[in-house]
Amino acid sequence: MSKYPSKYSLIPKVIQYCLSSDLFRELDARMAMADLGEKTEEEFKLTYTAEHEKFVSAFEKRLEDYLKSQGSTSEKFYEMCSDAQKAGDDNIEAFVTILTQMLEFQTYVDLCRDPEKRKHVKQILGLYSKMLTQ
Repeated sequence: MSKYPSKYSLIPKVIQYCLSSDLFRELDARMAMADLGEKTEEEFKLTYTAEHEKFVSAFEKRLEDYLKSQGSTSEKFYEMCSDAQKAGDDNIEAFVTILTQMLEFQTYVDLCRDPEKRKHVKQILGLYSKMLTQ
């Protein structure tokens, strides 16, 4: 049972979805398949920018589909996260920070290059999931 008020009940569900569905496996596979060969700086930017855009689109689509299945929208979910953060919930703030960092370009590139970092991020999210659902 979650320790959060019902108005925040979707947050742990989304975390569980992210961790237990094939979402992270799919995103991990996308990162692992990104072309990491030797490139000039310009080629690097073009390749990773295109791959990053595909990654973010795939993530947002999967998240939006899940939220819709729960009777919500991404706008409502982000507002819920913002409200929880404003209420001083450090666990929610940490989760949101990790999630938004994963969607930033440089973090994406770092995670593409280092499978151990991807594994570490998933472990951290798993710990937050346990804390949020206790």
